[in-house]
Amino acid sequence: MKTSPRPNYDDYSLEELYQAESSVDREKYPENYDAIRAKIKEICQLTNPDYKCRNCGSEEYEVGEIHVTGSNMGKFFDIQGTKFKTFTCRKCNYTELYKCPKSRWGNIIDFLMGG
Repeated sequence: MKTSPRPNYDDYSLEELYQAESSVDREKYPENYDAIRAKIKEICQLTNPDYKCRNCGSEEYEVGEIHVTGSNMGKFFDIQGTKFKTFTCRKCNYTELYKCPKSRWGNIIDFLMGG
């Protein structure tokens, strides 16, 4: 019986690993699933080794960011008001927000680039 070669998960982004995790057949390819899970854990540990969900205790999470504008002028000119780093638990979807330092140049670039 032939076994399919295992992809090199070192080349995958965290998002690609999550997609691979959800699409791999765990029963048919348990070694691939275990390798994906190990790589996800490794990347998460490098990102924030002390993270533990306050809601369920899981140590698996996704990192993202959001930008919010507070004033009407900020919305009108599409200027970044506040930037937050997000940590979302993969098990229960509990999300924590951490405020990032403001950058005056970031606002100027956002305004000029229309972003």
